[in-house]
Amino acid sequence: MAKGHGCGCRRCCGAVGVQRVLRFQRRFSVLPLVPPEDPSEGDRELMRLGLQLAAPESALDDEDLARIPQDTSLQRAFVTHLRSGRHWHTRTGILRSELAWG
Repeated sequence: MAKGHGCGCRRCCGAVGVQRVLRFQRRFSVLPLVPPEDPSEGDRELMRLGLQLAAPESALDDEDLARIPQDTSLQRAFVTHLRSGRHWHTRTGILRSELAWG
C-alpha cells in the first residue's frame, strides 16, 4: 500500500517521498507561538494563502464565511473551524542546514 497522501506516485508517496518528509521534520524546529494582537490575523492569512481568496481587513464574520466555496475539504475545514469559535494560527520555525559548519 502506498504511503503519503495516497496518490501512489513514487515521488511523494513512495519511500523516497516519505524519507524527504522525515528529513525535513528532523531539521525543522517550530518556534513558540506568540499570540497576535488580533486573534483573527491567522484566519485572514490562511484565507489569503491557503484558500487563495481575498480576505477582509477585519475579523471574518458570518457573511464572509458564507461566501467561501465549500468545494474542497480544506475549504470546509476552514469554515467549520471558525464557526466553532476557534481561530487559525500562523507559525514559524527554523530550518537547520544540513551543511557541517566549523
